[in-house]
Amino acid sequence: MATSGKPNQLFPGLALLAVLILVPGSWRLTGPILSGQEQVAAPERRVPERSALDEAPPEVLALLSEVLTRMPPAGSGVAESQFFHWSTPGAPTQAALGIKAVPGVDPDALIRRVMEVDGYEGRIAHVLANQSRSIPAEEVPDRVTFAQRINVPGITTVQHELELVDAGTIEGYRVAYWFLLDEETAALDPSQGARSESNVGIWLAGPGVVGYAFHSWPKREDVNRIQWFSLTTGATVAASRIVERNIDDMAEWARQ
Repeated sequence: MATSGKPNQLFPGLALLAVLILVPGSWRLTGPILSGQEQVAAPERRVPERSALDEAPPEVLALLSEVLTRMPPAGSGVAESQFFHWSTPGAPTQAALGIKAVPGVDPDALIRRVMEVDGYEGRIAHVLANQSRSIPAEEVPDRVTFAQRINVPGITTVQHELELVDAGTIEGYRVAYWFLLDEETAALDPSQGARSESNVGIWLAGPGVVGYAFHSWPKREDVNRIQWFSLTTGATVAASRIVERNIDDMAEWARQ
């Protein structure tokens, strides 16, 4: 669903499309292709204390901490799209972050659309099915659980159940994060798609800038060797274009 900068000739993080494969694109790649053994130094900046994060699981806090060290100061904007990726101990995949300039984006409107999970189908690329499990509300909720099936082009279908939370404003950015519901995902029928073993991600929206980060991988028993390689070791050579598409789709929907 993170650095040397060499041009990137690179999906599903949504979630949202979060078991993605990284493919050539126009983004500036900022992060070495790592074998999985290397890992980045601990970030200096930490997630601020706030009630919206009090119940966030450790994997969300860890990803958010890494993401905030790479996001530009809110309001400063970005001159070009950027893509970061980094390894974490014990994970078969790298975490990733895409940052893109989106002139005129309304941060509140974008996060509202992120929270409208029942509207993803037909609007967000690669989403095959998205259905909220929470009680329907008249207004956009600040917390929702939902089931999702996504198409990883040319590889497989991935499915999971997630919880998505509007975390308010953090360091000047409107933020929403999601994390995997382990028991609910394990109970899904594997014949309908590979179940996620891990899936965590973050949307960030500020003046003129949108960020999308994710870290995920499937259950090993649900995929064959080629699929496993494509979704883990091979993923780092192929996800920025899909991340960029997710940002573009969500920003377009937010304008409506």
